[in-house]
Amino acid sequence: MKKNFSIFCFLGLVSAPLMAQYEPSFVLPPFFATGFGLYEPFTPSTSEEDDSEASAPTDLSFTPSRALRKKNLATFVSLASKENPDYAPILRDKFGDGAVFGQYGELLRSVGLNANDAGDNMAVWMITMWEAAQGRPVEIAPEHYAVVKRQLNGMLSNSKFTGLSDAEKQTMADDFMMQSLVTTSNIDHAKTDPAFAKQLAAGIKRDMKTAGLDFDTMTLIGKGFRYKSR
Repeated sequence: MKKNFSIFCFLGLVSAPLMAQYEPSFVLPPFFATGFGLYEPFTPSTSEEDDSEASAPTDLSFTPSRALRKKNLATFVSLASKENPDYAPILRDKFGDGAVFGQYGELLRSVGLNANDAGDNMAVWMITMWEAAQGRPVEIAPEHYAVVKRQLNGMLSNSKFTGLSDAEKQTMADDFMMQSLVTTSNIDHAKTDPAFAKQLAAGIKRDMKTAGLDFDTMTLIGKGFRYKSR
Protein backbone atom coordinates (compact mmCIF):
# COMPACT_ATOMS: atom_id res chain seq x y z
CA MET A 1 0.00 0.00 0.00
CA LYS A 2 1.30 3.45 -0.88
CA LYS A 3 2.02 5.84 1.95
CA ASN A 4 -0.24 8.87 2.08
CA PHE A 5 1.77 11.97 1.24
CA SER A 6 -0.43 14.72 2.61
CA ILE A 7 2.05 17.49 2.18
CA PHE A 8 2.47 18.77 5.70
CA CYS A 9 2.53 15.61 7.79
CA PHE A 10 5.95 16.32 9.23
CA LEU A 11 5.70 20.03 9.92
CA GLY A 12 4.74 19.88 13.58
CA LEU A 13 1.58 21.88 13.02
CA VAL A 14 -0.73 18.93 13.28
CA SER A 15 -0.45 17.83 16.91
CA ALA A 16 -3.63 19.79 17.67
CA PRO A 17 -6.12 21.67 15.54
CA LEU A 18 -5.31 25.33 15.00
CA MET A 19 -9.03 26.04 15.02
CA ALA A 20 -11.70 24.61 17.27
CA GLN A 21 -14.25 24.70 14.47
CA TYR A 22 -14.49 25.30 10.78
CA GLU A 23 -14.06 28.97 9.81
CA PRO A 24 -14.93 30.09 6.25
CA SER A 25 -12.27 32.80 6.39
CA PHE A 26 -9.63 30.08 6.12
CA VAL A 27 -10.86 28.79 2.78
CA LEU A 28 -10.69 31.62 0.28
CA PRO A 29 -7.55 33.77 0.24
CA PRO A 30 -8.44 37.45 0.60
CA PHE A 31 -7.67 38.34 -3.02
CA PHE A 32 -10.45 36.02 -4.24
CA ALA A 33 -12.93 38.40 -2.68
CA THR A 34 -11.08 41.72 -2.65
CA GLY A 35 -8.13 41.60 -5.00
CA PHE A 36 -6.94 40.73 -8.42
CA GLY A 37 -9.94 39.13 -10.12
CA LEU A 38 -7.58 37.57 -12.65
CA TYR A 39 -8.66 33.99 -12.83
CA GLU A 40 -9.88 32.02 -15.78
CA PRO A 41 -12.27 29.23 -14.71
CA PHE A 42 -10.64 25.98 -13.61
CA THR A 43 -12.33 23.07 -15.35
CA PRO A 44 -11.34 19.48 -14.56
CA SER A 45 -11.06 17.20 -17.57
CA THR A 46 -13.52 14.46 -18.39
CA SER A 47 -10.74 12.54 -20.17
CA GLU A 48 -8.33 10.00 -18.79
CA GLU A 49 -5.60 11.45 -21.01
CA ASP A 50 -2.89 13.66 -19.55
CA ASP A 51 -3.82 17.22 -20.53
CA SER A 52 -1.63 18.91 -17.94
CA GLU A 53 0.78 20.32 -20.52
CA ALA A 54 -1.90 21.99 -22.62
CA SER A 55 -1.10 25.57 -21.57
CA ALA A 56 2.22 27.33 -21.20
CA PRO A 57 2.90 28.35 -17.59
CA THR A 58 2.89 31.97 -16.46
CA ASP A 59 5.96 32.81 -14.42
CA LEU A 60 4.66 33.45 -10.92
CA SER A 61 8.00 33.01 -9.15
CA PHE A 62 9.27 35.81 -6.93
CA THR A 63 12.14 36.84 -4.68
CA PRO A 64 10.71 36.61 -1.15
CA SER A 65 10.75 39.45 1.33
CA ARG A 66 10.81 38.76 5.06
CA ALA A 67 9.22 42.13 5.77
CA LEU A 68 6.35 41.43 3.40
CA ARG A 69 5.83 37.96 4.87
CA LYS A 70 5.60 39.51 8.31
CA LYS A 71 2.98 41.92 6.99
CA ASN A 72 1.07 39.14 5.20
CA LEU A 73 1.12 37.01 8.35
CA ALA A 74 -0.30 39.89 10.38
CA THR A 75 -3.09 40.32 7.82
CA PHE A 76 -3.81 36.59 7.83
CA VAL A 77 -3.94 36.43 11.65
CA SER A 78 -6.25 39.45 11.75
CA LEU A 79 -8.68 37.95 9.25
CA ALA A 80 -8.53 34.47 10.75
CA SER A 81 -9.22 35.67 14.28
CA LYS A 82 -11.90 38.20 13.37
CA GLU A 83 -14.71 36.04 14.71
CA ASN A 84 -12.67 34.47 17.51
CA PRO A 85 -9.77 36.55 18.91
CA ASP A 86 -8.49 33.49 20.79
CA TYR A 87 -7.04 32.19 17.50
CA ALA A 88 -4.66 35.13 17.11
CA PRO A 89 -2.03 34.15 19.72
CA ILE A 90 -2.22 30.50 18.62
CA LEU A 91 -1.47 31.39 15.02
CA ARG A 92 1.26 33.87 15.94
CA ASP A 93 2.89 31.18 18.09
CA LYS A 94 2.79 28.58 15.30
CA PHE A 95 3.97 30.86 12.51
CA GLY A 96 5.85 33.57 14.36
CA ASP A 97 9.48 32.39 14.24
CA GLY A 98 9.23 31.44 10.56
CA ALA A 99 10.70 27.95 11.02
CA VAL A 100 7.64 26.25 9.57
CA PHE A 101 7.99 28.25 6.35
CA GLY A 102 11.48 26.85 5.82
CA GLN A 103 10.22 23.32 6.40
CA TYR A 104 7.35 23.95 4.01
CA GLY A 105 9.82 25.06 1.34
CA GLU A 106 11.93 21.95 1.79
CA LEU A 107 8.95 19.66 1.37
CA LEU A 108 7.73 21.48 -1.72
CA ARG A 109 11.16 21.02 -3.28
CA SER A 110 10.91 17.29 -2.58
CA VAL A 111 7.85 17.08 -4.85
CA GLY A 112 9.25 19.35 -7.57
CA LEU A 113 7.57 22.58 -6.50
CA ASN A 114 8.90 25.95 -5.39
CA ALA A 115 7.58 27.74 -2.31
CA ASN A 116 8.57 31.03 -3.96
CA ASP A 117 6.04 30.57 -6.75
CA ALA A 118 2.40 31.60 -6.38
CA GLY A 119 1.18 28.94 -8.84
CA ASP A 120 2.94 26.16 -6.95
CA ASN A 121 1.38 27.32 -3.70
CA MET A 122 -2.03 27.42 -5.36
CA ALA A 123 -1.64 23.79 -6.43
CA VAL A 124 -0.83 22.75 -2.87
CA TRP A 125 -3.77 24.76 -1.54
CA MET A 126 -6.19 23.25 -4.03
CA ILE A 127 -5.17 19.68 -3.18
CA THR A 128 -5.33 20.45 0.54
CA MET A 129 -8.83 21.91 0.27
CA TRP A 130 -10.00 18.95 -1.80
CA GLU A 131 -8.52 16.54 0.75
CA ALA A 132 -10.32 18.30 3.61
CA ALA A 133 -13.58 18.27 1.66
CA GLN A 134 -13.61 14.47 1.45
CA GLY A 135 -14.50 14.06 5.11
CA ARG A 136 -12.37 10.91 5.35
CA PRO A 137 -8.72 9.92 4.91
CA VAL A 138 -7.64 9.90 1.26
CA GLU A 139 -4.38 8.97 -0.41
CA ILE A 140 -2.28 11.87 -1.69
CA ALA A 141 0.73 10.84 -3.77
CA PRO A 142 3.88 12.97 -4.28
CA GLU A 143 3.27 13.22 -8.02
CA HIS A 144 -0.16 14.80 -7.54
CA TYR A 145 1.35 18.19 -6.68
CA ALA A 146 3.34 18.81 -9.85
CA VAL A 147 0.55 17.36 -12.01
CA VAL A 148 -2.05 19.71 -10.53
CA LYS A 149 0.36 22.63 -10.90
CA ARG A 150 0.64 21.90 -14.61
CA GLN A 151 -3.11 21.44 -14.80
CA LEU A 152 -3.59 24.92 -13.34
CA ASN A 153 -1.54 26.52 -16.12
CA GLY A 154 -4.66 27.22 -18.14
CA MET A 155 -6.31 28.97 -15.21
CA LEU A 156 -3.17 31.01 -14.55
CA SER A 157 -2.41 31.87 -18.19
CA ASN A 158 -4.48 35.06 -18.07
CA SER A 159 -2.27 37.82 -19.46
CA LYS A 160 -3.01 40.04 -16.47
CA PHE A 161 -0.70 37.85 -14.40
CA THR A 162 2.33 38.87 -16.42
CA GLY A 163 2.30 42.33 -14.86
CA LEU A 164 2.18 41.24 -11.24
CA SER A 165 4.96 42.53 -9.04
CA ASP A 166 7.03 40.31 -6.77
CA ALA A 167 5.07 41.70 -3.82
CA GLU A 168 1.73 40.73 -5.37
CA LYS A 169 2.99 37.25 -6.24
CA GLN A 170 4.33 36.74 -2.73
CA THR A 171 1.09 37.93 -1.15
CA MET A 172 -0.80 35.34 -3.20
CA ALA A 173 1.68 32.63 -2.28
CA ASP A 174 1.70 33.49 1.42
CA ASP A 175 -2.11 33.40 1.57
CA PHE A 176 -2.21 29.97 -0.06
CA MET A 177 0.62 28.65 2.11
CA MET A 178 -0.77 29.75 5.46
CA GLN A 179 -4.27 28.52 4.67
CA SER A 180 -2.89 25.18 3.51
CA LEU A 181 -0.96 24.78 6.75
CA VAL A 182 -3.97 25.62 8.93
CA THR A 183 -6.28 23.36 6.94
CA THR A 184 -3.82 20.48 7.17
CA SER A 185 -3.85 20.84 10.94
CA ASN A 186 -7.61 20.48 10.85
CA ILE A 187 -7.46 17.51 8.48
CA ASP A 188 -5.25 15.72 10.97
CA HIS A 189 -7.58 16.52 13.86
CA ALA A 190 -10.56 15.36 11.81
CA LYS A 191 -9.10 11.85 11.63
CA THR A 192 -10.03 11.34 15.29
CA ASP A 193 -13.11 13.56 15.41
CA PRO A 194 -15.82 12.42 12.95
CA ALA A 195 -18.16 15.27 13.82
CA PHE A 196 -15.46 17.84 13.10
CA ALA A 197 -14.52 16.00 9.88
CA LYS A 198 -18.12 16.28 8.69
CA GLN A 199 -18.31 19.97 9.58
CA LEU A 200 -14.98 20.72 7.93
CA ALA A 201 -15.90 18.89 4.71
CA ALA A 202 -19.34 20.47 4.41
CA GLY A 203 -18.06 23.97 5.08
CA ILE A 204 -15.18 23.76 2.63
CA LYS A 205 -17.34 22.30 -0.13
CA ARG A 206 -19.89 25.05 0.39
CA ASP A 207 -17.38 27.87 0.37
CA MET A 208 -15.22 26.54 -2.45
CA LYS A 209 -18.28 26.82 -4.70
CA THR A 210 -17.85 30.56 -4.22
CA ALA A 211 -14.59 30.17 -6.17
CA GLY A 212 -16.29 28.10 -8.84
CA LEU A 213 -14.96 24.76 -7.62
CA ASP A 214 -17.56 22.07 -6.97
CA PHE A 215 -15.65 19.42 -5.05
CA ASP A 216 -18.71 17.14 -5.05
CA THR A 217 -18.12 16.62 -8.78
CA MET A 218 -14.31 16.32 -8.71
CA THR A 219 -11.90 13.50 -8.02
CA LEU A 220 -8.11 13.44 -7.91
CA ILE A 221 -6.26 10.76 -9.90
CA GLY A 222 -2.69 10.36 -11.07
CA LYS A 223 -3.29 12.71 -13.99
CA GLY A 224 -4.85 15.44 -11.89
CA PHE A 225 -8.37 16.57 -11.11
CA ARG A 226 -11.13 14.97 -13.14
CA TYR A 227 -14.89 15.14 -13.11
CA LYS A 228 -16.43 12.10 -11.48
CA SER A 229 -18.13 9.69 -13.84
CA ARG A 230 -21.80 10.34 -14.16
